[in-house]
Amino acid sequence: MLQVAFGQSKYYSDNLSENVKRGIRQKLRRGEWPSLAPFGYVNNPKTRTIEPEPTKSRCVAKAFEEFAQGRHTLESLGQRLSFWGVVSGTGKPLCKATLQRMLTNPVYLGIIKHNGESYEGDFPAIVSRATTPEFLGRGERNRKTDLQSDFAKNADKQSLSRNNCPQRRKL
Repeated sequence: MLQVAFGQSKYYSDNLSENVKRGIRQKLRRGEWPSLAPFGYVNNPKTRTIEPEPTKSRCVAKAFEEFAQGRHTLESLGQRLSFWGVVSGTGKPLCKATLQRMLTNPVYLGIIKHNGESYEGDFPAIVSRATTPEFLGRGERNRKTDLQSDFAKNADKQSLSRNNCPQRRKL
């Protein structure tokens, strides 16, 4: 008797999982965003899609523009966004990894990426596609130089660690 109940519950669970996956695939084919809106967008419950949020989307567009023009590194862009009021949940400036993920996220171009596949979104893009190819290469270059400068800073700190400290050697 217990095996029958377990069999029915497994069938129900598997069937529910397939129905949810099918619903998400249909949403993606229609160009609808399948989950909570990313930063700069807001969920519209009436149309069941996402729309640009007026103030946050302006901050995102300005961040893309300034970074593409080479005015900022990832770290200085985080400081600039915190000046505009865009901070992490703890109130600190956004870290470089978060900014890199934001700057390379195709949703701001109106493209949905899900499970390795790309879908054309039915929502307005925040960033124009005209600057995208040169921008993506530039983002990688800035990321590499940021990582190299971080490595150099850490190497200097390591040389002044406890074992290598000149004052420590005198003792």
